Amino acid sequence: MIAEKLIAQTSAPDGTDINIRLYEDRGLAIAFDALRSGGVLAIWSAREDRKFEQRLRYAGFAVEVQRARGRLKKGRPHHTIFLARKNVMTERNRAGSS
Repeated sequence: MIAEKLIAQTSAPDGTDINIRLYEDRGLAIAFDALRSGGVLAIWSAREDRKFEQRLRYAGFAVEVQRARGRLKKGRPHHTIFLARKNVMTERNRAGSS
């Protein structure tokens, strides 16, 4: 499968749900390989996770983290959305090292 966008929704990328394999190195590598150059993997989380952000970068993604209010009312919890773009240069480097 080659995709421009992959979207995952979960409670948190720290493994507190059944989608844990997606957030491990192997799962991120599979997602990276499934995306076209410049494609985006978007992952919703209930909270920030700096370690997961680093894991995305290690997998070759260019990462942007967005925060969004859970409800429009002030004081409501924020959600985190990890936008992981398949980095064209990283893809070339990975192909060259094989």
